[in-house]
Amino acid sequence: MNRFVRGTGVVALAIGGHALTIYVPVIAGFFDFFLIVVVYYSVTTEQVNAMLVGAVCGLVQDALFSPIIGVNAFAKALLGYLIGGLSSKMLLHQAPAQLMVLGVATLLQALVLFVLQLVLGFSADLPGGRHLFLGTLGNVVLGGLLYAALRRRQGRMR
Repeated sequence: MNRFVRGTGVVALAIGGHALTIYVPVIAGFFDFFLIVVVYYSVTTEQVNAMLVGAVCGLVQDALFSPIIGVNAFAKALLGYLIGGLSSKMLLHQAPAQLMVLGVATLLQALVLFVLQLVLGFSADLPGGRHLFLGTLGNVVLGGLLYAALRRRQGRMR
């Protein structure tokens, strides 16, 4: 139960962070709070849990902030599954590895969303290089700060 409450709290924080991008549109392209949550859960929990967190985060993001329901849910569930599987085979518990995975996940998510929109018949543009770079950099910096804070908090709890 405690895990469920923590997970719900983290998703609520991601909603608040993403809602902030609506009111401060300058930062909208820099951060994907839901993706940061999915990657964190993917490298710290089991593969099935990571996929479930990805699906929930994506559905919440779609329901509240996206005109196309299900696209972010599929992309984030896929990323949670892939990264969770990779995490079970490789040591991804150190900060540099987690930040590298977060950067690659940001780029891979853009590609998955682009392909899904094309397959579903929507007009889609692949984000430009500058947009991808700034989004990746923003996610890695914010994710690094959040992951460090979580590691520090977990260290105190032991």
